[in-house]
Amino acid sequence: MKVWCELGADGRPTSIWETDMSAAGLDAYELPEGVDALGLGDYVWDGSAWVYDGAATAAREEAARSAQREALREFQLAEAASRYVRSESAAGALDRRSAVGLSTLLDEWSGDGVRYEKGQWLAYGGGTCRVEQTHTSQPDWTPDAAPSLYTMLPLAPDGVRIWAAPTHAENAFDIGERCHHPGADGEIWVSGRDGNTSEPGTDEWWTREGANGADAEPGEPERPAAEPYDPKHWYESGETCLWEGGVYVWDADGRLGVPGVWSPADYPQGWTLVG
Repeated sequence: MKVWCELGADGRPTSIWETDMSAAGLDAYELPEGVDALGLGDYVWDGSAWVYDGAATAAREEAARSAQREALREFQLAEAASRYVRSESAAGALDRRSAVGLSTLLDEWSGDGVRYEKGQWLAYGGGTCRVEQTHTSQPDWTPDAAPSLYTMLPLAPDGVRIWAAPTHAENAFDIGERCHHPGADGEIWVSGRDGNTSEPGTDEWWTREGANGADAEPGEPERPAAEPYDPKHWYESGETCLWEGGVYVWDADGRLGVPGVWSPADYPQGWTLVG
């Protein structure tokens, strides 16, 4: 039986037709005895005959299975991390920096009579919020309209906080915390002290991210040393890596069990650019 094939550089058929495709520039080939068109994918044309090369096919299939297993592992790790983050949040055990860094893993606020505990963190309106009083939610008690029940932390699309004048300790800025100023499209500033309530650019307690060396603001620390990002390393909170010319610190809480297999480009919520 004849088939019309297009061959790759390695002689393996990349397309196989059982109808005459001569007009399309494809050559006709006799199928090996006992092999149908589907089975021809295990063969390579050596210039004069088909040569069985099932090992290469098996290797490709194993590579595909390996990729599927890795994708499943990544999904399971993310699901496990998400469940743990929600559990920690519900127990009031999640700190502000972790809640901001892992906002995409938090439960979304609901007004459908859900009981929320004081200290719990939720996702809302593209940002995150902290529950300030234990209560059962109602549709009109939205986090942005009920400041006695929630502390809102607005976030920019890149996951960094947007500066808003702090009203109490829970929405102030601790050392190393970042924010866009004056709005979501503004520069990123880094707090130089705990409990910072001043406005970026008005005193020495804020520095523009990336300022360093001769261009550094007063008090700007020297660029920290870091090793290149290692996708097989488990990054604990505070560990640094070098990525695309920048030094990043993994600032999610290590006890959350979030693996450091995600690069700063793939998982920016968990990293802070520090130099």
